Amino acid sequence: DEHYGGQGITACCLHPGEVYTNIAGKGLSGNPVIEAVRNFFWPVEKLMLMTPEEGAQTTLLCATAHGIRGGKYYRNCQLAEPSVEEADERTRQSLWQANQAWLASL
Repeated sequence: DEHYGGQGITACCLHPGEVYTNIAGKGLSGNPVIEAVRNFFWPVEKLMLMTPEEGAQTTLLCATAHGIRGGKYYRNCQLAEPSVEEADERTRQSLWQANQAWLASL
């Protein structure tokens, strides 16, 4: 909202929550010890973590709901307090510049 709010574009940040997606397993593949540990704890992880469908709910809310407040942070389908780093102006500007450079390189 800080950069494009005047053009009707709303942006917000969100945390989807702790979701069982097996993404860590793919990133750690190739290490037999870590794979064995992950496979051992798989049933526990699956019980404790959200399904991908559950984890997508905050993203869907932010993308589709009326009344979402741009420039804010959402977690568990609710407005939440951001991290200390997000509230820091220099950190936000640094992230903005890094994202702009990344987009320009595409």
